Order: sequence, then structure tokens, then C-alpha cells
Amino acid sequence: MRIALAHGLHRRSAQSQNLSPHVHENNVRIWWTTYFIERSMELLLGRPPQIRDDDIDAEMPAEHDQFPSPEGLIAHAGLATIMGQIVSDVYRTRRRNKEDVDETLLSLNGWKATLPISLQMNYEEPLLVVPSRSILLLHLMYNQVCSSSWLC
Repeated sequence: MRIALAHGLHRRSAQSQNLSPHVHENNVRIWWTTYFIERSMELLLGRPPQIRDDDIDAEMPAEHDQFPSPEGLIAHAGLATIMGQIVSDVYRTRRRNKEDVDETLLSLNGWKATLPISLQMNYEEPLLVVPSRSILLLHLMYNQVCSSSWLC
């Protein structure tokens, strides 16, 4: 995370300086992958965030013919943003507000409800086809967020 921040990958302006579209998209994807890993560790280990979401203006990954579809990474980034809310608003040491917890719960439910069909899993029916590893990981992280934060 510190290296990504030092290179300005969290800033839109730093990523677009005379870079080819391929290198630019690669940097965008490196940033959001790093962000997801860092937010996951903050949530699981109870660490404070290294960067506030207000200080991030990097664009989301885009379709690019040399990269896989960005849907999964965008979903992970959205979940990571909610992890940051949990660390900041639910786990904080100062007094929590019920409104902050409710807002985080709404964000988490909204995230799941707006997942693209290609990333959804039906928890009610038995699996007829085993989802891809990346979809399973996404839903495992969602359930980890739920159990870690007592929100679901």
C-alpha cells in the first residue's frame, strides 16, 4: 500500500501522465487490487486505515481487450469500501452512532443487491454448477465481512 501511495496510484491525475492505455489500465487494476487487500487486512486484524476513501480519486477499472472483465475487481473494490466504513464507523474506539452502523448495513445490502448477474450466487438453492474460484472468493469475503462486523 505504501508503495502504491508513493507512486500516486490512488490519484487520477498521477495515473494518466503520458502512459499508454495498457499501462494506465494496469496501474488502475494494481491500485484497486492493493486497496482490496489492504482493506481486508484492516478489517480482519482490526487495524486503522492507512488512507481515507475521501483521498482516493482513482477511476475504476474499465473494459480493455488485454485484461479480463473488470466486473469482479469492481465488486471487490465496492466491498472493500464497505470494509473501510466498518473499520472507521463500527470498530472505532470513540462512541458509535446507530445511524453509522445502519448506513453501513444498508451499504452492504445494497452492494449485494446490485452485483451483476454474472457475479451472483443463489444461497437458497443447491449448487448445480460450481461457480468460478473468483466468484466463490468474492462471496466468501462478503460472508467474512458479515461475520466480522456482526452486521448480517
